[in-house]
Amino acid sequence: MLSNLSSTNTAPSVGPILGGALAACKGWRWIFWFLTIASGVCLIFVTLFLPETARNVVSNGSVPATGVHKTVFSPLTAPPSQERPTDQPTVARRWYLPKPLNCIYLLFHRNASAIIFPFGLFYMTYSCIQASLSSLFLQLYRFNELQSGLVYLPFGVGCVFSAILVGKDSFRLLKALALSLTRVE
Repeated sequence: MLSNLSSTNTAPSVGPILGGALAACKGWRWIFWFLTIASGVCLIFVTLFLPETARNVVSNGSVPATGVHKTVFSPLTAPPSQERPTDQPTVARRWYLPKPLNCIYLLFHRNASAIIFPFGLFYMTYSCIQASLSSLFLQLYRFNELQSGLVYLPFGVGCVFSAILVGKDSFRLLKALALSLTRVE
C-alpha cells in the first residue's frame, strides 16, 4: 500500500529530473528515445511474465488462462492443473459490459463527496503546479533543463513523506467509507 501511494505521486517528480538530465547531456530528442526504449522493455516484461487476472477469464485464479490470455512462461510457472470431471457441464461465460455512468452517483453520495471533492481540488492544484513549474523557472530564473528538472525533487520527497505519514490513516478512512456505502445500499 505504501509503495503504491508513494510511487504514484513521485513518478511525476522523477520524470522531469531524468528528462532534464537527458536534455542537458544528450539533447531533447533523447527524451523520446528513452521513452521508446523504456516502454518497449516494459511491454516485453508484461508480455512474458504478467499473468491474466481478469475475473471473467480466470475466475478467482482457479481457472488457468488459455489462448491469448496466457503468458509465454505460464506453462513453466503454473502449478499442475487439476482436470475437471467430464460429467460436470462447463458453464458458459457471459460478457459483462461495464456501465461507467452508473458510478457517477457515487460522486454525489454524502460520505464519498466529503472525501472526493476536497482531495480532488488539492490534486488539481498539485497537477497545475507540476505542469507549469518548469517553464516558469526556465523563463523567470533562466534555469537550464537539468536545474528546472531538479525543481521537482521537493515534490517527490514530500509525496514520499506524506505517503509514510498519512498512508495508513487514509487506508482506514477509505475502508470506513466503503463500509458506510455498503450499509446505505
